[in-house]
This record gives sequence, structure tokens and C-alpha cells, in this order.
Amino acid sequence: MSEPENEPVDEREQRVVRVRRAPRYFPFALTGFALGAVLGLVVAQLPPEQVDTIGKQLNTRSPEMTFVLLFGLIGVLLALGLALLLERRRH
Repeated sequence: MSEPENEPVDEREQRVVRVRRAPRYFPFALTGFALGAVLGLVVAQLPPEQVDTIGKQLNTRSPEMTFVLLFGLIGVLLALGLALLLERRRH
């Protein structure tokens, strides 16, 4: 049984696609680290009197790198917490 040649054949397939609604954690973590690192650089550029009150315990040779890593880690934790909250809110 062949199809009549006069009828057009629709070659498009219909596919069922499932859309993922959960946030992707890696971009959240990366953005959190970037924002925290920028904030750490800003804090490291403050006058020494203000930096000493923020990081009395941080006595290293490179305060910029210490602040970048510290604030970057805090940014990652906050961003992942936000991603978890967004995922729970959708359910």
C-alpha cells in the first residue's frame, strides 16, 4: 500500500521534550566565586587600617589572594544556597 502521490508528506517528527526546571549548580557556583573574588579584591585595596579590622587573623604575604579566596568561597556557598532555595521553591 503506497501513499498517493498527490498528498504532501509531513517529514517533521513530533518529539516529546522534557524541560529541566532545576537550576544548574556549576554556573551558580562560578558566578558566586567571581562576585566574591571581585569583592575580595575591593576589600584588599582598602586602606590598611580597615583591612586589619576585617582580617586580623590573616597574616600572609599576599593579602589580595587571601581575600580573593576567602570571599570567593563565601560567594560560592551563598550562590549554591540560592540555587537550592530556587529549586525547592519550584517543587
